[in-house]
This record gives sequence, structure tokens and C-alpha cells, in this order.
Amino acid sequence: MAKNNIRSFRYTDEVRDILENFKGESMNEKFENLVKYCFVQVPFQEKRLEEIESEMSQKYDKLRNVSHQAREIDMLIGNLNDIKLKIHNASVCADIIAEKLM
Repeated sequence: MAKNNIRSFRYTDEVRDILENFKGESMNEKFENLVKYCFVQVPFQEKRLEEIESEMSQKYDKLRNVSHQAREIDMLIGNLNDIKLKIHNASVCADIIAEKLM
């Protein structure tokens, strides 16, 4: 492929370090590889991020539903314990009344 576009630009030491550590034989090749990599990977990663956010949202909804159900179960257990206590108290009262009637 012909390289007809000649440009010169300045960049920071941080960008220099990134370019120097990217794959390629020359700085031009490293720069082209980095641009091509980002051109392909950024949309892919953005799509993957959307998928992960969607999964997180679904799991959050499930967690909210399970938490709601757990609260309802806790309330039901509390109500059952209240009923159990009332039955016990009624049984004690019934025993007391039965003793007085004898």
C-alpha cells in the first residue's frame, strides 16, 4: 500500500512509550499498527461493554427480586413466630383454666 500521507506531529513521553512498546519494526509501522488495532478493538470493546452492562442490569434486577422475596420470607417467619407464641400462650391459658375447673 502506498504511503502518500506525510505528516509530522509532536507527542508526549507517555505516547512515545506506548508507541515504542507496540508491535512493529519502525515507528511508522508501530503507529499504523496501533491505529489499526484501536480502530478494530474500540468498537468491539464498546459492544462488549454494552453486553456486560446489560448483563449487570439483568443480574441487578434478579438481585432486587431475590432481596424482596427474602424480606417477604423474613416477615412471614416473624408472623409465624408470633402465631406460635400466641398458640403457646393460649395453650398455657387453657391449661390454667382446665386446672381451675378441676
